[in-house]
Amino acid sequence: MVRRFGRLLPVCLWMIVIGVMSHQQDSGNHSSGVLHFALALLGLSLNPESIAQVHWLLRKCAHVSEYAILAFLIGRASVAPPPRLFAQAFIVSVLFAASDEWHQNFVPQRVGSLQDVLIDSLGASLGLVALAIWRHVRQPTC
Repeated sequence: MVRRFGRLLPVCLWMIVIGVMSHQQDSGNHSSGVLHFALALLGLSLNPESIAQVHWLLRKCAHVSEYAILAFLIGRASVAPPPRLFAQAFIVSVLFAASDEWHQNFVPQRVGSLQDVLIDSLGASLGLVALAIWRHVRQPTC
């Protein structure tokens, strides 16, 4: 039981991190400010449309990354055989993404998005590809 808890703890902690990030009001302005600071630090000057496109891309990459990590952690925690393990990790990740987007409808200045659930699903898929590679590399050769 302690061993199982040890495998699930990273999953639970990562879900909390996602939930906290999702609950931030006006997160678009926060990340936009960070982007403007980074561009200034690098000495780059972009027009407003380009900045908006880079900002959108960075936010979507964040979605992909956070759900790739989630699916990887869920798959790593599972004791099911591989086909079932990957299906479970994908389904749990997508359901969590959908619930997270639904939750955002109740956070001021946030809106849930089906597009983001699809992007999160892409991230979960990439995380499971990474998990498959990780499992393959870790298996001892006969």
